Amino acid sequence: MVYRIDDTTAVASLPALPTDSIGTPGYFTGGSTTGGAPTRVRYWWLNMVQEELAAFPAAAGMAFDKSNNGQTLAAAKALFLQTGATALQTIAGPITHAGILNSSTILNLTATAAGQTCLFVTGSFVVNMGQAASVWVPTVALGNNGINAASTAFVLATIKSIAWATALSSTSPTPPSWAKSIEIKMDGGGGGGSSCQGSSLAADVSGSGGGAGGHIWGIYPITSGQTVSLVIGSGGGSQAAGGTSSISIGGTVVASAGGGGAGSFQSAASSPGGIGGTATGGNLLNMPGGQGSDGQCFGWASFGNGAPSRWGSPGRAGNGGGNDAAGYGSGGGGAYDARMTNTLYYGGAGKQGMAEYRFLPF
Repeated sequence: MVYRIDDTTAVASLPALPTDSIGTPGYFTGGSTTGGAPTRVRYWWLNMVQEELAAFPAAAGMAFDKSNNGQTLAAAKALFLQTGATALQTIAGPITHAGILNSSTILNLTATAAGQTCLFVTGSFVVNMGQAASVWVPTVALGNNGINAASTAFVLATIKSIAWATALSSTSPTPPSWAKSIEIKMDGGGGGGSSCQGSSLAADVSGSGGGAGGHIWGIYPITSGQTVSLVIGSGGGSQAAGGTSSISIGGTVVASAGGGGAGSFQSAASSPGGIGGTATGGNLLNMPGGQGSDGQCFGWASFGNGAPSRWGSPGRAGNGGGNDAAGYGSGGGGAYDARMTNTLYYGGAGKQGMAEYRFLPF
C-alpha cells in the first residue's frame, strides 16, 4: 500500500524541516525506567518515510492505492524490467487473467499453457517473470476506466524476439513499428601496425603495434519514421589508423567509437605504439581503446604487438612482417627485422569495427 496521509489534519504541501531539537543521528528508544524519555516520532521523519515509499510507484507510473499492500514491491519489479535487465523472448500462449486491468495497475497473471507466472506492466505489455521475459498483447483494449474480465485471452504479439543483431558493415536497419528505442554496443576499427626497414639499431628495424578502436554502449530513444544509420569503421592497413564507427538517429550522430591509431616511426629508430580510439556519446559506457605496444626506442628494440579490443585476438609483432588482427576493433602487429637486412616489411592490419544492436519496446 502506498498512499499519502489523507487525515483531515494533513496539509497540502510538504512542510519545511524543523530547526529545533536537532540532535545526533541515532536510533529510536522507548524510554527507560530510570527516567529516560522515549524518542519522539516527528512529522518530518514520517514525511520522509512516506515520500521514500511513494517514489517507487510514482516512478513506475502507478496510481497510489491504499488498499494494495504490495504496491511498492510491484513497482520495484516493474522499474527493474524497464531497465532492460531481462531480455525478452516468446513463449507459448494463450494466457488468462482475472481482475481489473488499467494503465496504472500491476496484476499477477498466469500463463496457463506454459505454467509461468507473469506480470502486467503498463497496459501495453505482459512479461513472463518465470524465466526470460516474454511480450504479449491483449485481445481487448486497455484504458484508464478499467476492464473487468474473468478470462480475457492474451495473444502472442507480433514482437517475435528482441535478439541481438550484428553489423559488420555500414547499414541502415529498419526499426519495427513497436520499437521505442535501440540498444547498441559498437567498436571502432583497429589501427594497423608499423612497417620497418633498416640495417642497424640506428635505423627503423622494429615497428610498433596498432591501437584498438574505442567502444560505446548505449540505449537511445527512437520515434516512428526515424532512420537509424550505422557506420562501421574499417581496420587500418600497415601504418594506417582504423576508421570511426558511429550510430545516427534521424540524421544526427548520437554516439561514436573512434578508430585505433596506427603504429609508426615518429622519427628515426623511434616507434611508439598507436593510441587507442576515442569513445563518445555512450550513455551506458564509453571505453577508449587500448594502446599498441611500443616497438623500437633508439638503441632498444622490443616487440610491437597490437592492442586487443573487447574481442581480443590482436595482431602480434612478426619478423618479416606484422600479423593481422583477428578480433573486431583490435590493432595489427608491428613488423621487425631480426637480421637487420634493410628490407621493407609491412605492419599487420587492424581489424574492422562492428556493432551489436537490438530494438526495444520501451
